[in-house]
Amino acid sequence: MKNCQQRLLLRSYRPLPAVLPVLLWCVCFASASRAQPLPDRRPISGVVKGADDQPINGATITLRRQDDLNAVAFWGAQVATNVRGEFFIPDAEEGSYYITVEAPNFAPLYNSSYILSQAAAPLQLKLVRLVTLTLRVLKPDGAPLAQGKVVVRLRGDGVQRAPLSMTTDAAGLAQKVDMMPGVYSLHVVASGVGYAVLSNVNVKNAAKPEAVEVRLKKGGVLRVTAREAAAENKGRLLGGASFTMTVAAAAATATQPASQPAASGESALVDAHLNPYATITRDGDGTVEAGNLAPGRYTLRLFLPGYVASGPQTVEIKEGETASANFALRRQDASVALEVLVRNSKGEPVPNTEFSLQLRPNQGVPAPDAINAPPVPPDAPEGAPRGFAGSLRRARSDAGGRIVLYPLKPGKWNVGLYTMQEGNTENRPAVFASSDVTITDKGGSVTVTLPK
Repeated sequence: MKNCQQRLLLRSYRPLPAVLPVLLWCVCFASASRAQPLPDRRPISGVVKGADDQPINGATITLRRQDDLNAVAFWGAQVATNVRGEFFIPDAEEGSYYITVEAPNFAPLYNSSYILSQAAAPLQLKLVRLVTLTLRVLKPDGAPLAQGKVVVRLRGDGVQRAPLSMTTDAAGLAQKVDMMPGVYSLHVVASGVGYAVLSNVNVKNAAKPEAVEVRLKKGGVLRVTAREAAAENKGRLLGGASFTMTVAAAAATATQPASQPAASGESALVDAHLNPYATITRDGDGTVEAGNLAPGRYTLRLFLPGYVASGPQTVEIKEGETASANFALRRQDASVALEVLVRNSKGEPVPNTEFSLQLRPNQGVPAPDAINAPPVPPDAPEGAPRGFAGSLRRARSDAGGRIVLYPLKPGKWNVGLYTMQEGNTENRPAVFASSDVTITDKGGSVTVTLPK
């Protein structure tokens, strides 16, 4: 290398075309001396079987390299098994990989580590067949819960699953397909009907799986009331406040296994759990009720934009009884009221009717089939629920068809008004109407006319 550089300096007076070949030779020689050799190549083979040792046809194997820093030419591959469950990748490079295996009706195997080397043996991969959980839901009187909505929370292997919605058929049967086999705890709530808690439910692969009987019973009721601190506005009742409810201690199940759904610190499963309005105080009386709660001790907090978040309160729920929690919130921002007059298509007031409302500042008319709690704003207090944004409200019109919403901030708003289908836990509106309004620092009023 040194001699090459000296020759270039001595002959630098020559024209560029004469020097260029020598320069390229030196650069190539130096680059080649630093190049890293590519890993050796060898095939990857294996077989995919179920837990019963039967081959799985049509399983998809995805191979992905772990290390993306070294010099390589092979980054991965995707192949499918044949009728004997076999697969073959002919020309892979040695190194570390992630392997993912997926097949219909089987639990996937994600990102399993694999090292390909000269000593690597053919892969033996096994997948677990998914099973179906069938529930037979009975009302407290023993009759099947026909065509009913239930919310189910499952827990297995110490992991809590997100609550899911299920619909029973005429015989009270409901199914959850594609579950991992195992032993589960179940917490079931049927809106307005009852609750049930079951432990040690063995969900397994069987030719004719038996339905798990779920006998609902009446739980306890929680009534939450929100008002301003007494020194502020004479303790005016507050609508639009949302509460959170976590398990402090499951008094009724304290002696049962840790796999019980009611574990300390977890969010409580309340009546109409999937309804975003279920934990929001109603304008007018400042209250909200959660029913069919499992007995136990719960920790509550209340949140409302423009007000200091409440400190925690602990309540004890007892079967067949109503517990109360009263919160007095200290105001931070100026708040005003909006009077809404609801009329039907004939121009007549609509009295004594429950409505769900959605308020959106400067965003036009909300979609009538999507009433969802907005995301929690970044400046929300810690622990605030999705309903904290304050745009979801509940109210009942008076004898003159009027609704008073308080508190609100001055500004330009679109008021969406919904009447909900009875027993509709999916929260899709039966009637939707909206109107724009400008709220001043003294409040405002608006008329919303419902369609035919």
